Amino acid sequence: PAIIARAVAAAVRLEPSAILGVGVHMGLALLLGIGLMGAWSTVRSHRPKASSAYLFMTAALIVVWSFNFLVLLPSLSPAFLALLPYPVTFASKLLFALAGAPVLQHIGAAAKPAFARSVANAPWARF
Repeated sequence: PAIIARAVAAAVRLEPSAILGVGVHMGLALLLGIGLMGAWSTVRSHRPKASSAYLFMTAALIVVWSFNFLVLLPSLSPAFLALLPYPVTFASKLLFALAGAPVLQHIGAAAKPAFARSVANAPWARF
C-alpha cells in the first residue's frame, strides 16, 4: 500500500511520500463524490426507482475508471499502471458504486423539501 501511495504522489509530480499520496487520493475521491452527488441531483427523476442510483453510479464510475486507466494514467505515469492490475482496480470502482448508490438514495430522499413532505402528508391531501 505504501508503494502505491508513493506512486500516486509521484504521478501528480509531488514528492513520492505515502502520506502525500493518500492525501491526493482522498482529495480526489472527495471531489469525485461531490461531483457525482451534483450530477445525480440534476439527472434523477422526482421519484427515482431504487435501481436508478445503482445504474447511475455504475455507469458513471465505469466512465471514470476508463478515463483514468486508459487515458490519464498512461500519460501521467505509465509505471503506476504496472502496480495495480486492471481487474483489481475495476472491481474496486464497482465496489465504490455499490457503496455510493445507497448514499445517493438517502441524500435524494432527504433533499426533498420539508414543505413538500408536509403538504403531501396533510390530512386534506387524501381527498
